[in-house]
Amino acid sequence: VIVSGNRPRRLMMAEAVRIASYDGRIEDIEDLAARVPANFISMISDNWEDHFSWRGLGSLSDRDSRRLAQTLETAHRSGYRLRFWNIPAPDGRPIEEVWSRLLEAGVDLLSVDDVNAYRDFLVRTRRNEGYSPAMSAASFSTGSASRGSSATTRPRRSTTKWSPTG
Repeated sequence: VIVSGNRPRRLMMAEAVRIASYDGRIEDIEDLAARVPANFISMISDNWEDHFSWRGLGSLSDRDSRRLAQTLETAHRSGYRLRFWNIPAPDGRPIEEVWSRLLEAGVDLLSVDDVNAYRDFLVRTRRNEGYSPAMSAASFSTGSASRGSSATTRPRRSTTKWSPTG
């Protein structure tokens, strides 16, 4: 179980027995080891617009490209998958272009509003190869009502060891 949205961080950190993990943010991985137990955060997910200026048209700026690569490298090195919500949805342009660019950059999970269109995109672009129904529970989960669902095309095992206590 991953607690997302308005998360009770202090309460969860103080639990003697933890049965859920915390949905981390990008700032959590900057100095993660010093601030939280290894089993506290299971993935990093954040609002795209809080960190990047690209809104889905043209190419990512050099600044956005560097920031994305650095964020991905830090998250993956720490054993976390990276998910973005509120990804660009440019008016009049296919959302598939945004999905392609972000997945090609290495983003693990995307928040999508149209799960059927995303499934069709994955099948059409053959990005779902190696994805099995057995992995779907871990890598395909419903998101908040306002932001759709999260899906991945590259299931990644976290190197973070989970235990019920911090």
